Amino acid sequence: MDDIKTTKKKKIYYGVDFFKLVCALLIVLMHSNCRDLTYPGYRPFVATWLIYWLPNLSVPFFFIASGFFFTKGLQRNADDQWHYLRRYLLRIFKMYVFWTIVTLPIAWKCIEAGHSDYSIPLRLVYIVRMFLFSGSLGIYWFILSLMYVAAMIYFTERKHCDWLFYTMAIGMWIVGHIYELNYTKHAPTTRDMLYPIYLFFGSTRNFLNAGMIFMGIGHFFAKHKINISMPWLLIALLASLVLLRYQWEWFHIAISYPIAAGLLFLVASRLEMKWLAKYSLHVRKLSTAIYLGQFPFLLVFDIYLRKGTLLDFSLAVLFCVVLYILVIKFLPKKWSDIIYG
Repeated sequence: MDDIKTTKKKKIYYGVDFFKLVCALLIVLMHSNCRDLTYPGYRPFVATWLIYWLPNLSVPFFFIASGFFFTKGLQRNADDQWHYLRRYLLRIFKMYVFWTIVTLPIAWKCIEAGHSDYSIPLRLVYIVRMFLFSGSLGIYWFILSLMYVAAMIYFTERKHCDWLFYTMAIGMWIVGHIYELNYTKHAPTTRDMLYPIYLFFGSTRNFLNAGMIFMGIGHFFAKHKINISMPWLLIALLASLVLLRYQWEWFHIAISYPIAAGLLFLVASRLEMKWLAKYSLHVRKLSTAIYLGQFPFLLVFDIYLRKGTLLDFSLAVLFCVVLYILVIKFLPKKWSDIIYG
């Protein structure tokens, strides 16, 4: 891969920072459920592409980028990888705990709405399960997965057995799709072989069934030079995006998304975008701010005014941007680091 900039042996990929922000905005668009895009004058195909197919590449892109940069961090700190892992996990854990506490009332409200038959003790157990396995408030499963998979990458690196990690990642990805194929309309029973997925995670959005495969792709890119020219990468990316149109078929779901997200990352990593150098850190932090803040805002907004329009999207993004500015401007750096990593 092309080195874009080196500062204290740390390469900065401005194209990846830029696409992180784009992916964060796409996630807000999907969660806003913008029915405006299906109004007369818009083709349903375009609407589906914007609010479903493309946004579904966003979290895989985040995972791949995280796996790539975490592996690069391990390589830079080869003499003390354990210390690097601890600092990495502590930084993410602080952020995860902060957003879990802040959104706990919303999470409790969601449990009441979806599981009104649960007793108070059972709801508390549900909260604990969310925190430890499925991710608080649902959307934060991504942050939780980063911690688990980073630890797994570290230990396989120590044992020099990348093949084991890749084998596990592919295997659990396939298991996850078998689960979805069989239990999309009803939950598995205790007699079903894949019941543990439902018991511990509730869905396949977890570190085993999704996090490993995508962070594994980033890990692979960090350790191997990909000798494909930019024109061919762009052609392959466009072809993979076309395949996303057939996402309803199991084969395309299982194959197209890892390939498309991986190609998108490779393209992003080749883009120099030096004009972004001055704002790169803020762009990176802002993408995190939008991802973390938009869903709680939309859930609260949904109770009162949300109509599923582009206004919802605009207000959610505006809320996240204003919140980010206030945090950066008025809070000490240690708190901004806790909130946005």
